[in-house]
Amino acid sequence: MNNTRISPTRHRRPLVKASLVLIAVLGVVGCSGSENSASPTDSAAEVPEVSPPISEPTATTTTTDATPDVTSPTGTDAPAGNQLLPDDALLVFQRGGIRVSDATGDSEVEVVPDHPDSEHPDWSPDGLSILFDTEFSTIWSVPSEGGDVEELVTCVAPCANLYEGAWSPDGAQIAYAMAETQDGTNTARSSIQVLDLATGASRSVYENTSGTVWLFTPRWSPDGRLLAFTSYKNGRPVVYLRNLLTGKEREVAAFPGLNMCGSFSPDSKKLLLTLSKDGNEEIYSLNVETMKLTRLTNNYAIDVSPAWSPDGGKIVFVSNRSGTPQIFIMDAGGQNVNRVTFKGNYNTSPSWSPRGDRIAYEGLIDRKYQIFTVDTEGNNPTQLTFDEADNEYPSWSPSGRQIVYSSRRGSKTRICIMNANGQNMRILLGDQNGLAMPSWSPRMSR
Repeated sequence: MNNTRISPTRHRRPLVKASLVLIAVLGVVGCSGSENSASPTDSAAEVPEVSPPISEPTATTTTTDATPDVTSPTGTDAPAGNQLLPDDALLVFQRGGIRVSDATGDSEVEVVPDHPDSEHPDWSPDGLSILFDTEFSTIWSVPSEGGDVEELVTCVAPCANLYEGAWSPDGAQIAYAMAETQDGTNTARSSIQVLDLATGASRSVYENTSGTVWLFTPRWSPDGRLLAFTSYKNGRPVVYLRNLLTGKEREVAAFPGLNMCGSFSPDSKKLLLTLSKDGNEEIYSLNVETMKLTRLTNNYAIDVSPAWSPDGGKIVFVSNRSGTPQIFIMDAGGQNVNRVTFKGNYNTSPSWSPRGDRIAYEGLIDRKYQIFTVDTEGNNPTQLTFDEADNEYPSWSPSGRQIVYSSRRGSKTRICIMNANGQNMRILLGDQNGLAMPSWSPRMSR
């Protein structure tokens, strides 16, 4: 591993002391790496017609057509004037290099200057370092306050490509996908590698030598024992699970049709999957110890985008079982399915608040996407944005005090932040092409 000294270029005021971190990556807004934002249809105009409702055998579903009134922000918990609630934050984004800014945009540090090919910045679990890659060939790390850029792994023949890395929960390892070629043209070997940052040694934890196989960046379980990843083998996605302690590897979903890997439960005991093996997309839970697969939804409709609540007790998902895409919540075992969105005919991209008491989402109103929140019972829906842009991909700050989102006008995108009640919106990054969905880092202290 090699070190290169880069002196950070500072702009405006010095950085504030940070306890939170926010990430916004410059690129194409899309679903790659964000399956929890997938929708059951590509557009509102393409929502399929559905049959009369079929009751779920093990769940109680709210089917009332009553629509709760959607309110505007009350502002009762917002400070006076144009202020964000106190919630120190840093933002990392790509613009000619990699830059770190506070959440107000008033302080900025260029930690990797003048390198337009720097992509996929990702905060370490402690928030002190940033992982990024260049030209699908090298994975680097840099201190979030600027300093030595460290080359962690580089692609040397027969390696053809390296794909963005993923931090282990303890920050001691990096998992990444690698493709190798034979005679410089045809892919001969694809693998998942794990890099030990203390020793600089990589080890292969999965290999496929059957030719062209697409691999996607693996997901770590919260306890760091397991890696879940998807391999496109023979044009079909297959989900694998690897136990890093025992070295045991399992093919957990290789069914006909869609096999989509979701997230681990907070206690690392279960893995959410979206499968179409029974004819349409349904949500399943895999017990990672017993390998028992439990079907959580049982409906004629499309059920996708599952996400665990912070305590692991509930799952939010998107379904068109009511005729159009709407947001539903169920218990972790699939019982007590309740619809929580009623206004509008297209609601998607649900995001849990850190306390698990509200859901932020985007809804299509008058042909524009706007940001809303609603409680977990479907009560007190609140519209937070009202402008003429498409406001999408809401994400809560770790404290729950702020929401960051993407605001798109034509080909230009802004990254905006506001208090969780919708007041005091600030533009962080403005009017650029292809600004991607932002996300927050874990809490940290300095």
